[in-house]
Amino acid sequence: MTNGLGASRRSGEDVAAGVPPRLAALDGLRGIAAVVVVVHHGMLTWPALANQYNDPTFTSKTWLLTFSPLHLAWAGSEAVVVFFVLSGMVLVLPYLSGRRKGSWAGYFVRRASGCIRRWPWPSFSPA
Repeated sequence: MTNGLGASRRSGEDVAAGVPPRLAALDGLRGIAAVVVVVHHGMLTWPALANQYNDPTFTSKTWLLTFSPLHLAWAGSEAVVVFFVLSGMVLVLPYLSGRRKGSWAGYFVRRASGCIRRWPWPSFSPA
């Protein structure tokens, strides 16, 4: 559930635990961007649409799907950019709003250590 501003309503446990509020509108936009990327990948399996990128044929019916506003429904490259920008904002928002304290150096150290901990190191070791 959301309030009128698009921020999610939180339970008492979330507030007590210090969980920052989520912006439901941005979560929805990230979800739409992810769906558009999936649709884009599916549409590119159709050879006629994939060929429009390399050799545009203006008399083809697929030209409308590729070079008109209809392309917004499956604009995968643009949706990836939107998804990454929103994801970066979600990661930085607690620091910018003052809900989390710390330095940028500490933030990057925690992000890097989290990536290293989750990396599948055993799968790259010699057998």
